[in-house]
Amino acid sequence: MQINSMKNLNTARGFTLIELILVIAIIGITSVTAVVNFTDMYNKFKLSEQTEKIATQIRYVRDYASSRENVCVIEINSEDATFVTTTGNYIDGDVCDKFDDLNSDLILPGELSSTITIPYPVKLNYSGQVIEGLEESANKILFDAECADGRPEGAGTMTVNLYDFSKNIIIYDNGKVTVENKVTVEND
Repeated sequence: MQINSMKNLNTARGFTLIELILVIAIIGITSVTAVVNFTDMYNKFKLSEQTEKIATQIRYVRDYASSRENVCVIEINSEDATFVTTTGNYIDGDVCDKFDDLNSDLILPGELSSTITIPYPVKLNYSGQVIEGLEESANKILFDAECADGRPEGAGTMTVNLYDFSKNIIIYDNGKVTVENKVTVEND
């Protein structure tokens, strides 16, 4: 009996070096694919989170203008990735033509000042209708409660970018603010 068990021990085989290298290569390729997919998924999640936050802030400014019958302006600075909100009252009853009194800050809930800095890799770009009476009006959204019942002075689209991904916030003429569901991938 002992001879038989010794024979079985000698015939048992292990893995060869080539087989071990192949298994390690397959695990490595699978891991790299999983990390890339996880990073893309995380970036899309962060983009959606920031886009929803910005859209909520735009809605708040719109509602603030409407409820207080004020003029509120959102200024988008794409170079510094800042989002500035100001508000003001009308001057001398001239409700539609004067925007000189836009000097008081509108601080959004959860923010420490009227200038909101968007986290680093996120970038903003706004394209909208030119508003007469405001400097650099292409980067500003104006909500005018007295003249336009809280609706913005023209429709526009704000694009929020994070690395190669982008998502749009659409501001309609009627004041509705929506976020597109799809995330666009920009390839260089």
